[in-house]
Amino acid sequence: MQVKYPSWAPSEGGVLCGLAIITPITAALAPLLIGVPGIAAATIILLQRFLHRTRLLPTPSHPFALTALGLALWGCASALWSVNETQSLLAALRILAISCVLIVLLSAALNIEPEDSHNVGKFLAFGMLLGVLVTLLRTGAITAITIWINQEEMAAHKLTALNRTASILAILVWPSVFCLTKSFGLLVAAAFLGITFVAILLLGPTAPSLALALGACGFFVAWLKLRVATTLVCASFVASIAVIPFFPQLSPWATQFLIANVTDNTAEIHRFVIWQFAADHVLQRPFLGWGLDTARIFPGGDTELFVNTTTEGVAVTAPAIPLHTHNAALQIWLELGAVGLLLWGTLFLLTIRNLRANTRLYAAATIGTLSSALVVAHLCFGIWQGWWLATLGMTAMFMIAIRKHDIPPPSSTTNLGMNHETA
Repeated sequence: MQVKYPSWAPSEGGVLCGLAIITPITAALAPLLIGVPGIAAATIILLQRFLHRTRLLPTPSHPFALTALGLALWGCASALWSVNETQSLLAALRILAISCVLIVLLSAALNIEPEDSHNVGKFLAFGMLLGVLVTLLRTGAITAITIWINQEEMAAHKLTALNRTASILAILVWPSVFCLTKSFGLLVAAAFLGITFVAILLLGPTAPSLALALGACGFFVAWLKLRVATTLVCASFVASIAVIPFFPQLSPWATQFLIANVTDNTAEIHRFVIWQFAADHVLQRPFLGWGLDTARIFPGGDTELFVNTTTEGVAVTAPAIPLHTHNAALQIWLELGAVGLLLWGTLFLLTIRNLRANTRLYAAATIGTLSSALVVAHLCFGIWQGWWLATLGMTAMFMIAIRKHDIPPPSSTTNLGMNHETA
């Protein structure tokens, strides 16, 4: 039976267009709330399907969302042997809720028409441009207030509130580059990439800048030789896991290298102290782990460990695990064991599979997105933080939604799907 939406109701493609423009702006203004637009979009989509008596999930769910759901269920099961059952159950419920939202959004992204795919891409690119401009304005405002009003020296910690913003922009820039290249040409996309890189560099955090740089390397290598880029990304992913048991041996060497070659090295050395401590405990429970989201309350995690010595001879100490491990693969293995690591690897394979079946530009954008996301995931943040999971999930959804951008649109006009008919 054909169901006609009311004239005021946007199609699901229109809802995704709204989400595409709002998400980057939210990342610039309030990155911790980046999941809220996704929840709103999923709610609107489900409400429309319910009111028009269509199936809530019209097609089989995307394997990516199902694997994320499996990760949540395994996390729930880990409460049985967790060092803190309540912590693990609450985290599992959070991941379960995010997975359900992702299932709805992916079902919409998989079924939008080519014209809607074009529109989502255009709105995402425009939203990213606004997000980058807002980020530059915030950076300038903070700098001006610090130097001219407060009469203080500008320091990197003044901009730490924007670290999450920088990380999100470093990941979402690649689907935007794809859409800009398709719609306006390579020069416009290159100019936008340059502006984004400047915005992230001005913020100062090392990891997002490195993520964007390595994402660019992945993009251009994939553009020239997709097989080489795919091999390098796969090798890097495997290496990020294989190196974990050797952190206790590698950390002292890395610490000495940082002391000899990096001036302000406390944060970097602390990372290796964290990784060494976590790796030691991974090997104690390698198969089942210690329970989902237990890194933040890990036994002994609040122990103050020696990091380095200042130039004045003062010893610097820091917690063994301050809330999380700052490394996605290590945190997953520590908390969910080998099974969780297998699900993590499955998510990676689902992202990278069948790249050769796509156009060279889309494959390059996928490699760039994946490279940037992996760098941030393995150097920053706890993998189970709600805003970070929402960022990764919506990035995957946007990449799927814009995939049909390679198909020429039926018309040049932007249409948000008003009066759209659907089965």
